[in-house]
Amino acid sequence: DDERRMVGLEHDYKTLKKPNADVFENHFTQVFNKMIGPEYRRHIKLGFHKMNGKEACLIRVLPSLKPVYLKTDDDELFFIRTGNATTSLKFSEVEQYIKNKW
Repeated sequence: DDERRMVGLEHDYKTLKKPNADVFENHFTQVFNKMIGPEYRRHIKLGFHKMNGKEACLIRVLPSLKPVYLKTDDDELFFIRTGNATTSLKFSEVEQYIKNKW
């Protein structure tokens, strides 16, 4: 939460047919494949851990060797990390960023 206390997956599990880590990961993968693309799923590592009686999911994102776009219903977006924030780039800015990064 905003106070840096672990909330856990309890509320997320309530939205699933079966409240467990396997079903959570399957749902995550389905959403990820739709919004990012299955070819990038290998760059994402999920780990489930119990802390203070709550289950949490730690998501590790490995670097990609090429640009990755976020797909929405009618658009594709491009984001970069700027310090501890995420910034959306205009398509006029994306080309230069890609040239400098890759």
